[in-house]
Amino acid sequence: MKKIIALLISFIFVLSVFSGCVVRVPSGSAGGNGKLPDTSKFIGEEKAKQIAIEKAGIPSDAANFVKVELDRDNGIWKYEVELRQGRTQYDADIKADNGEILSFETDYDD
Repeated sequence: MKKIIALLISFIFVLSVFSGCVVRVPSGSAGGNGKLPDTSKFIGEEKAKQIAIEKAGIPSDAANFVKVELDRDNGIWKYEVELRQGRTQYDADIKADNGEILSFETDYDD
């Protein structure tokens, strides 16, 4: 039984490491029913990444994505994109339906 639990935990860990992106529906969203939205009208993760790279003003091959997550905040679906280039971190919230940049922050590691 312990081997099965350890194997299950290992599988979940590997799956989370290689997934690359998490889609999460916060509690209380979508009427609290826990269903994912119809994403066919959203711009998609790749377009959200592209918008974040362009806003950061860095070459696409220099961007290391830390997180791309679909989230709902105050009734608005958005992509939360976090990327790094060297010691600089960029965080962007991008509206999922039209690509509008809702917020953008840059942090530098000292």
